[in-house]
Amino acid sequence: AELTRGDASLERKIELSDKQASCLERALPLLQRFSPQSKRRNDLLQQLRTTVETHLSRMVPEAVEARKRLEVVLERIKEIQKETEEICKREIGEEAESD
Repeated sequence: AELTRGDASLERKIELSDKQASCLERALPLLQRFSPQSKRRNDLLQQLRTTVETHLSRMVPEAVEARKRLEVVLERIKEIQKETEEICKREIGEEAESD
């Protein structure tokens, strides 16, 4: 009975990891709708990145699919942050040229 309870507990952790991954995957496209120059968007992206990194570090090793999905989300967040940084740098450069 103890082994079965342990198996059920692990299955539950894997299921919860999958749900967390799904939730975080859905949050990213919502944030992408904000303007890249929006401070709020950038703050939320950083919070989402921290959340994903935290979940990855605490996830049970058996939650392989959820881990893969969150790693994809994390890479996408990094790409978006880099694109945002480049957009802001370009705008600052354009403003400096027009002065």
